[in-house]
Amino acid sequence: LFVLAPSLLLAASAWSDSSPALAFIGLILVAPLLRAFFGDVGDEAPEWSEAVSNALAQLPILAGLAYLTAVASLAAAIAVKGWNGLDLLWLGAGLWTTSSLATCIGHELLHDRNRPFALFVGKLVMGVAGYPLHEQEHIIHHRRVGRVDEAECPAADESLWRFTSRRTAKVIRQVFELRQLRAAKGTTVQTTVLSTLVVTLGTAALFYWAGGWPAAAMYALAALSVAWSMQAITYLQHWGLDRDTSLATPKGGCYGWEDRCRLQGWLTLNITAHTAHHLRSTVPFYRQVPEADSPKQPAGYIILLFAAMVPPLWFWLMAPSLRRWKESRPDQPTAGHALICLRR
Repeated sequence: LFVLAPSLLLAASAWSDSSPALAFIGLILVAPLLRAFFGDVGDEAPEWSEAVSNALAQLPILAGLAYLTAVASLAAAIAVKGWNGLDLLWLGAGLWTTSSLATCIGHELLHDRNRPFALFVGKLVMGVAGYPLHEQEHIIHHRRVGRVDEAECPAADESLWRFTSRRTAKVIRQVFELRQLRAAKGTTVQTTVLSTLVVTLGTAALFYWAGGWPAAAMYALAALSVAWSMQAITYLQHWGLDRDTSLATPKGGCYGWEDRCRLQGWLTLNITAHTAHHLRSTVPFYRQVPEADSPKQPAGYIILLFAAMVPPLWFWLMAPSLRRWKESRPDQPTAGHALICLRR
């Protein structure tokens, strides 16, 4: 149920009298510290009763609806309370962090191809978050994981900034190439990207109604930041794991950096078990556990995201982890209850 926390924090920020930064501070500064309390998940997949499994299957839908409600609540609060200036910037930062986490909810729902309502909610979540390209982009990502030339995987010497700019250009070009879309999914731009784009534009119009151009600009900036975050997370998940000869395994190059942090798995619906997700993308989040021989991140996503913004710090931190994984799979340390693992 921690997956509901970001939406609750966003709504609380919007309606508080003096704490518009609550969601941003809670998710960026406080949440990573909770690793010291919750620790890591184990090696075995949990066994759920049928009743609990059925309840967990509905959780992404509930979380998606909670996120949509929280964004609508934010727009209403801007209209009623008249948030502006620096307070609006703090609310925009909270919207960015909440929406970035909401893409994990949308991602899980868009993988649920057998439930039309789940797909519908997933498209709404991605549209409101400001990333209408996700569905088409992600299908191709699964087909071409490990390809450096296709910007699906960053090279070991590639910085975050270079990869995100290269991948953004590639995604925009690729999504609107009709031939590739039909080959990948059998549908057209009109029934996928454009329909979700309408949701994004409608959300921008909602914020314009709530607070004029300042509120619309806040939403636009948050949406652009979410789009960048999606490419940045791909960098964190696949850095240095290209399909070279040193990774020749039965997994076929479907490797991703994984993290065992229990709280982070809750907040992201186990997308941090990323190798497992690429190997078994139809398995629901509550049955995913990290692979034993996957590369393990020395810290959580938030810490690594800010480290990646300083390339020398990123390479200093990650190069030993990549080298150790290639030499001694699966004997790798994990952060455990520590915020970061520096056993170099």
